[in-house]
Amino acid sequence: MHSSDELTKQVQRVYRATENSWNGCDWPTNFGTRGLNLGGLKSKQTRLLKEATSGAESQAWDEATIWLEQVEADARRARSAASVAVELIEQQDLAMALVRITEACELESQYHQNLAWGPLRDLISYRSHDGRMYRCLLPTSRNDLGA
Repeated sequence: MHSSDELTKQVQRVYRATENSWNGCDWPTNFGTRGLNLGGLKSKQTRLLKEATSGAESQAWDEATIWLEQVEADARRARSAASVAVELIEQQDLAMALVRITEACELESQYHQNLAWGPLRDLISYRSHDGRMYRCLLPTSRNDLGA
């Protein structure tokens, strides 16, 4: 039987190992009509390329910048949701922690299948079904969340 302190330490360890692993587009792309590979590029870099070019090429980099800004914003939101999940684990609110880490995974899953936040979600999910440790399980509807 695991104590809540052990779970908190496990969750914190997994979070620290993951928190900087997804920050933006970290996969090859074939973006737009020019087939731009944005993998590894940041929106700041593509903004500079937009400013350094003109015409259709500048427009392509502008579109890439807008898309990368969205990916980066989603990565930040996912990291924030995961951070809240850790705080909720520390408060022993496993059900809401699972809701928040699931939100992080849903944001990330829009972009790729190998989820950086997946191991943390799996750990919290596995433990949420361990009735020996916590009695609270995921709410069955949005009404249970107070929505």
